[in-house]
Amino acid sequence: MLILHSLPKAELHLHLEGSIEPETLRELGAPEYKYQFADFAGFIEAFKWVTSYLRSPQDYALVTRHLLANLERQNVQYAEITLSAGVAAFPEHGATSTELLTLADQCLYESKSRGRDVVTVCTFGGRLKPASPPRSSPASCAGNNSKVTQ
Repeated sequence: MLILHSLPKAELHLHLEGSIEPETLRELGAPEYKYQFADFAGFIEAFKWVTSYLRSPQDYALVTRHLLANLERQNVQYAEITLSAGVAAFPEHGATSTELLTLADQCLYESKSRGRDVVTVCTFGGRLKPASPPRSSPASCAGNNSKVTQ
């Protein structure tokens, strides 16, 4: 087993949100670990539960730091990590936490509907705007396919 650990590795398809380990969830305030499911619908519910603990840029930074440390321990030399996000900021996009969370949630679902690696930014008045030029069509949002290497 030690020889495998020392070999260089690559992660070619890794979702940041799917990489969250139980210890990290506890740091984010989760009372228990719910990554147990029997079918795809159960997986979706578990995924939604886990991502409900990602509430701030600091939470994403924590998850990213833990993921990168884990990849380093495994001697991963190259990783393609995907992320879909919705962005809403105070006071530009909303005056209350409820307004901001609602808009950020709408932006997140807009991102996910467009595919992976998409970031949707809310504009003034709650409209959505592209975070970068559209991939293939003149849509209201798009993302970028960034490859991150160390």
